Amino acid sequence: MQAPERPVEERERQETLERYGILDAEPIAELDVLTRLVARHFSVHYCMLSLVDRDRQFFKSRHGLEAQEIPRELGLCGHAILQDGILTVPDTKQDPRFFDNPLVCGEPHVRFYAGAPLEVSEGFRLGTLCIADTQPRQEFEDQDKRALEDFSILAMDILERERLQRQHLLQNQALVGLVSSRALADGDVDSVAEEVCELLTEILMVKRASVWMFGENQMEAACLRDLREGHGASEDVALSFEELQEYLPAVSQRRGIIAPDVQQDPVLLSQLNDYIHRHEIGALVDSPIRVAGEVVGVVSAEHVGGRRNWAEEETAFVASLADTISLALEACERSRAYAQSLLDRDQAEAANRAKENFLASMSHELRTPLNGIIGFSEVMEQELFGKLGNEKYRSYVRDIRQSGQHLQRIIGDILEIVNLQRNEVALEDSEVDPHELLEDCLSLLQQDTFRQDLEVVRGYEWQDVRLKADARRLRQVFLNILSNAFKYSYRNGRLNLRSWQQGSCLHIAVEDQGVGIPAEDLARIREPFERVRSAMASDGGGLGLGLSTAIEYMRAHNGEVKIESEPHRGTRVTLCFPETRILKSVQSA
Repeated sequence: MQAPERPVEERERQETLERYGILDAEPIAELDVLTRLVARHFSVHYCMLSLVDRDRQFFKSRHGLEAQEIPRELGLCGHAILQDGILTVPDTKQDPRFFDNPLVCGEPHVRFYAGAPLEVSEGFRLGTLCIADTQPRQEFEDQDKRALEDFSILAMDILERERLQRQHLLQNQALVGLVSSRALADGDVDSVAEEVCELLTEILMVKRASVWMFGENQMEAACLRDLREGHGASEDVALSFEELQEYLPAVSQRRGIIAPDVQQDPVLLSQLNDYIHRHEIGALVDSPIRVAGEVVGVVSAEHVGGRRNWAEEETAFVASLADTISLALEACERSRAYAQSLLDRDQAEAANRAKENFLASMSHELRTPLNGIIGFSEVMEQELFGKLGNEKYRSYVRDIRQSGQHLQRIIGDILEIVNLQRNEVALEDSEVDPHELLEDCLSLLQQDTFRQDLEVVRGYEWQDVRLKADARRLRQVFLNILSNAFKYSYRNGRLNLRSWQQGSCLHIAVEDQGVGIPAEDLARIREPFERVRSAMASDGGGLGLGLSTAIEYMRAHNGEVKIESEPHRGTRVTLCFPETRILKSVQSA
């Protein structure tokens, strides 16, 4: 008996067979129908779809034969895959290769054999669709051979479809698992890259899988993760710009680089020749990793050995895995940005606490000597211990007292805003008529500021409303808002005072016709010590606490302050009091 030789490219042939995932797998019903049909067509006892494995001949489908597999050295199909076209043996007992074969001399008593190879697109023969009979058959015409070849092509189509369906299912499961993984959500790029390489080696069954990231200005590419045969990680690898200058434009195309045979790809040979030969790469798929439209790296599936025709589903899978690396990079950047925002927030809060502590401490430290200055100046001004003498001394003492009292009020305002921001202010609530309080404040300011030129227009639509509020602090809110309106209004302008019911809430608006506030300043002026940049504000008065204090007082009342403004047209400040602050039953004016 003559055992069959091994094909020259046996390693690549065996790897291709294993990629189909059909050895020892579930039967394929369509193949069973096909082998029955072929047996009837040729009127033979046996028909098998035979796959030539490393040490066995495995029958994926069989008709008339009990055995599931036989040793490779006994099978006739091992001889059939060594030649082009169909192997025909009219009488095995007359063939010196098979006359003493146990399959010929004993069960199943094979006397006639014809096998058409199952050939994949790369040219490797995985096995045969073969027929056999217990009687010799001298006449097996060309038309019979063509029919058997057609049946073998049909069988190969079924195997290819099964492979793609199986691979498609595995790819979808892998992508769902990867996209929903914790590593991707956390932006753990290294872990995602490792998983990508493992999926490529397991599902596409490539011997090398790697993830490359380009350096700054794409001057070099560093291997982030590289799995070789045996799933071992390789040493660090880097490629220089000289090796990449033509490769980069090619891989930046939408689908990247798809090379069934790297020896036929001039770009790969010219740019990565040493790398390809060093690792015996025969075929590859390189898919670009993009972030914000820029190519920042590649995912590479490298087939070691000969050529390999990549199915569209396979190249799409590599591209999808490259997209997951993109998602991981974006998630990593978001995580870094979020961590930085938390750090910035903590630092800002710490700085704000330090500022508040400093202001509170400074204010308290200033109050004691300031009280002494004011007290002594009052004693001197009243000449309790004798005449001052020169009239100028009395004027100086009065200035000292007034300046001290002014400074005392500023310190009080600073302490108040600090306590408000710390939520350390307890409101003294009582029933308040907001319109009466607003009119009192308006009258006071008209006397103090001599702004009799302003025309006041009132539009109170909800006059009988009463609030539960801290009267003293609500007075300060009205004074601060009206004071700004007086300060920044043009001469002979109009001041509109309105109130209305909106839902169950009370809205009170103060609208001036003044310089207005630039849009870029609207957020800034809500903060303490910030003032409107305006020529009308160059009088040096105020520290920029009025509006921020009013906002904090309204917040303490669970209300809010809305500011709308247009430069050179005026500003409207609306105070919104919530339903919880309304004492009077809700009714329309």
